[in-house]
Amino acid sequence: MPPRRKSTDYSRRRRITTKPGAEGEQEERRISPQERRRQIMINLGVWFLVLVFAMSSGVMCYNIGGSETAQSGPEAQQAQQDPHQVEIDRWTRELQSNPNDPVVLANLGASWMRKAETLRSRQDADAKPNTEAKPEAEAASPLPQAGSPTPEATPEMVREDALLRAEEFLNRAIEKEPTYAFALQTLAEVKIAQNKPTEGREFLNRILALSDLPIPPEEDPETIRATRESQNTRARMTLARLETFEKNYDQALQILAQLEADHAGNADVHAMRAHIYEEQGRPEEAIKALDELARVAEVMNNAGMMLGARLEKSRLLQQTGDKAAARQEMEKARNVAESTGNPQAVMLVTQLLYNMDKPAPPVSVKGTPDGPAGVEPAPLPQPVVVPVSEDAADAPA
Repeated sequence: MPPRRKSTDYSRRRRITTKPGAEGEQEERRISPQERRRQIMINLGVWFLVLVFAMSSGVMCYNIGGSETAQSGPEAQQAQQDPHQVEIDRWTRELQSNPNDPVVLANLGASWMRKAETLRSRQDADAKPNTEAKPEAEAASPLPQAGSPTPEATPEMVREDALLRAEEFLNRAIEKEPTYAFALQTLAEVKIAQNKPTEGREFLNRILALSDLPIPPEEDPETIRATRESQNTRARMTLARLETFEKNYDQALQILAQLEADHAGNADVHAMRAHIYEEQGRPEEAIKALDELARVAEVMNNAGMMLGARLEKSRLLQQTGDKAAARQEMEKARNVAESTGNPQAVMLVTQLLYNMDKPAPPVSVKGTPDGPAGVEPAPLPQPVVVPVSEDAADAPA
């Protein structure tokens, strides 16, 4: 008997049980392409319905069979927070265990202060001038319109709330320890940030008065003197900044002179002095102060401070009209940037050098019929002349 020939009309077979429950009774059944396509469409439809049900009911699975799992718990939530909020949470937990500890209260207030300063920096970076014209009715009415949603807290409101929290905890710390210099210094900075310079100056003067207090017999005299000197220096620097902010430049320079006599290598003294001289319109003295700042930065091996001093000096030299010296100083700044290995710093200085080499646009003193006064009109486009050979010139158009 010849062997059974397989049909070529069907591409696969499957074995099915004709009688459920009867073991071993199976038969072969050929599946046609039409039936196979129909079963594929049915399976796709079933999977589609399952997917729609899962999405609509919120039953979704992630990382199936994967090695990575989603992190959860306090560690993951803490990692997503900003570092200042982490410090706030840490000192808040400490406060629950030690509600009357001035150190805990002062550090919690300082954490809120640093958070407020971070919010201020972000607010300044995100601030953009709004040049769009608003309707007069909308601009004149400070109240929200009827049916409008409740406005969310602005960054300024969040910052003010952080400053108020810092003030609360620092006041509690000072109530527990009136001579706590760290709390007094931080509270003075909070008052200045709240635009209350008079109150801030009072707390700074209280720090300066601590130097006259007798040293407790149980304390090490050298350690106490060094600590008080550091606190005194920081308070006087804050006073100098406050006087500069209020444009009391003579008082600020007097404080800086005293600080320089006590601490000749204080870089902040030279930086602030350069700023004051520039505000007073004394660029030559500001440049000398920046030279001193660069010298101190070199001794301290502080490349960032050195780069800032070089860039500021180059800017002042450009303002005085000495472009050759300004470019020479910018070249020094590029050498400093290259020594740091920071590509962003190198790109910044390179861009500044490029801007120095760009020619200034022509400016006309008198007005012309073709443009406003003080602006040279753009030249008319000239016809493009293409050189051609003699044969091409004799060719017909």
